[in-house]
Amino acid sequence: MKSDLLSFFQSGFRGPTLRLGFLLLIVSFLSSGCSDTSAPECADPAANNFNSDAIGFTDCEFEQQMATPDFLTFLDQAVEETSGLAIVNDRLITHNDRGHSNELFVVDPESGLVLNSFEVTGAENEDWEDLAQSDEILFVGDMGNNPGDRRNLRIYMVKKSDFDFGTETGEVPIAGLIEFYYPEQEVFEANNNHNWDCEALIYRDGYLYLFMKHRKDPLSNLYRIPAEEGSHTAQLLAYFNAGHRITGGDISPDGNQIALVGYNKDDNCVVWLLDGFGDGHPLSGSKRMFTLGSFSALGQMEAIVYTNDTTFYISAEEVDGIPPRLYRLELP
Repeated sequence: MKSDLLSFFQSGFRGPTLRLGFLLLIVSFLSSGCSDTSAPECADPAANNFNSDAIGFTDCEFEQQMATPDFLTFLDQAVEETSGLAIVNDRLITHNDRGHSNELFVVDPESGLVLNSFEVTGAENEDWEDLAQSDEILFVGDMGNNPGDRRNLRIYMVKKSDFDFGTETGEVPIAGLIEFYYPEQEVFEANNNHNWDCEALIYRDGYLYLFMKHRKDPLSNLYRIPAEEGSHTAQLLAYFNAGHRITGGDISPDGNQIALVGYNKDDNCVVWLLDGFGDGHPLSGSKRMFTLGSFSALGQMEAIVYTNDTTFYISAEEVDGIPPRLYRLELP
């Protein structure tokens, strides 16, 4: 723009056409330099700074509150990398993630000790990250993808009636296998700058919802697949400005609220509550973020499960020599 103005001055802007062009150029210059027509990048109606003209989500701001989880106990070293939580028949179940055995463990929430262990026969633990459940099935999400290069994402189905909690050790066979892929993923080279990791799994009304653990930006994509055996294409539904890496999720007993846990290693651990989505997808309603405290104080929080409609267990894996931990959290 400045070079165009200089050319006009040097030419003396001779003639009516040049004088008119010069005036238009001045108007254009002043308009572009003195006004900002861009809109905040928040197209999420649930955000405090929603702008109907925006097309992005990276600047969205939501209601934020503080909450303090209660430390309950250190967990047994058998579950040093606790990564998912579920409550089945009043038993608290967890598992380890990448590089560990294909076992599900029942832990005592008071002492942290392992009470039962069950090998999931016919399954492999490449990177188990979360648990979800329907009335009859426990879904084991083997969907962790730290390097972003996996092509064998899968979810194992286990019948809850196959657990014999009267035995200290036992086996449960897989009752079905769900395989899936993200159609938007085009690059499968191992790296640490991608958005194809997933550690949060929710079951709702015949579908499994996957909240992504982004490494490339502060967002979290929401995908959906049918909760039935077979090979499925994951459907991208929405995304939101999580601001933290989402590592676990659960749905309330009444089915009306979803909780997500996450962290930033150089910042805080958080819990997101998603409400008011009704018959829509989980990100179509309201969103609230609760800051729990620093990562250095609380550890690497990996899993969350409702104990009732307002109270949760949260587990943190072993980090920096501090044993795995179990917390209780109550939120409004």
